[in-house]
Order: sequence, then structure tokens, then C-alpha cells
Amino acid sequence: MSITKSYTALAIGRAMQLGYLSMADLNRPVVSFFKDINQENLAKGTKEITLHQAMHMNSGIRIDKNKAKQALQRPENFKGQGQVQLYLELSQAISNNSKKFKYQASDPTLAMQVLEAVVPGSAETFIKTELLGKMAINNYAWQQDLSGLPKAAAGASLRSRDMLKMGMLVMQKGKWKNQQLIPVNFIEQATSAIDVNRFRSYGYFWWGHEVKVAGQKVRCISGRGAGGQFIMMFPEQELIIVSTAHNKGMGKMLKAAPKALLPAFNAEL
Repeated sequence: MSITKSYTALAIGRAMQLGYLSMADLNRPVVSFFKDINQENLAKGTKEITLHQAMHMNSGIRIDKNKAKQALQRPENFKGQGQVQLYLELSQAISNNSKKFKYQASDPTLAMQVLEAVVPGSAETFIKTELLGKMAINNYAWQQDLSGLPKAAAGASLRSRDMLKMGMLVMQKGKWKNQQLIPVNFIEQATSAIDVNRFRSYGYFWWGHEVKVAGQKVRCISGRGAGGQFIMMFPEQELIIVSTAHNKGMGKMLKAAPKALLPAFNAEL
């Protein structure tokens, strides 16, 4: 489910560690990465969408549901960078009002398309060999999008033990078995409070919030997926909680697990 977005962010970070992207590239317009895009008919403002904006759900893309439904009747048009072409053509004109946080599939899809554009070979092979393979994650499934690329908004299925590895990679600031797989500064930015309201923060496809346990506030960084797919990280307690489930909505684990387990790891809670 949507926890796939969090894995996509780590794949972008891995590309940075290997020099295919830089932190400065986060502020590049995404269209500058795409050689096959015809920019003549793009909606106003879409040429200025940066990778940074796409990775924290602030692209401003807004597509009418009827237009999207009509476009899906011709899936062949989504192949390769055709998917990006359609997103940027069908969007309403982007304004300051639309450039606000909106949780949607278009933004992580842009990030995956950037990954495909910059790494040698394909994004699929890169994720398999350079991210998952480095952590001995070999038993997994990752669905294909209409573009032919790995889905970025949802679609990856990992075992709980391998979700735990993802959490460890983040908690260890991109390091795995003494090898720096992802730059420290990227991990810090990806899990920082780029977008904030009174309930949560959001970085690069990773969530943040505070859990109240026994009257105390505890910081939590999380990857989240519908049905109850969670990687919950508590840096101060050096604790990671992983769950998989098939609930309606998000289920209750995000609230219930920290309250049940945190006191066992901290006598003051």
C-alpha cells in the first residue's frame, strides 16, 4: 500500500549516494530530467514543479476525476514518460493556492520517473540491486505501473522482517552494516518536518507525529500504508515497531502499539 512511497524515497536517496542525483537536484524542475516530454501543451506552472515539491506532496497537480477516467481508457498512452506527460497536461493550472500539501499518487510517481531517468538501466533493476539487494531483501513483490515502471504510490509487498530492515536503515541514518547506502543529510531531510499541521509532520514520503504515553510526548517517524502497514520508529527509545494487517482504513495500530509497547522500553512511561 502507501508505505511503498517511503521505500521510493529511500531509492532516491540511494541514487544520491551513488552520484546519480545530488541534494541540489531536489530543487530542479522535474521536467528537466525527462528527455521524452513535449513541453508545448503542459499546464501552466507544471514546468516549475521541483523534485523537492513532488517528494513532499506539494506539486500543486490537480486533475479532474472525469479527465483522469477518460485518460485511463487508453492505457497505452501511459507507457514510459507518457504517464508524466499526461499528469502535466491534464492538471489544472498550478497556483500558490494549489501548491499545498495534498496526498496523491501523481507526486511519488514523478519521483519514480526521475529515478528511472537518472540511473543506469531501469528503476526496477536499480531498486532490486542497489537498495533491496544491499540489505538481502530478495523475497518481495513490486507491482508495475501503467508506465512500465515500478509503482511508487502503492504496490510493494515486503515481509515484516524486511520492513524492519527499512526502518533500521532510516534509524541508522542511511547506514547498513558499516556501509553508507544513503546520505545522512538526505535521511535527515526525508524524515524532517517539511510540512506540518497540529496532528503530524511530513517529509519525503515519511510521516512524523508525537505519541502521548503516560502524559509524556514521544517522537515517532513512520511509513504508513492503508490496512495497517506500518514502520514506526522511535529514535530516542531505539525502538522500531512493524505491523502488517488487513483492516478497513488504517486500523488502530498506529495509536495502540506505541501505548502498549513503549512503557516496556522506558520505565518512565
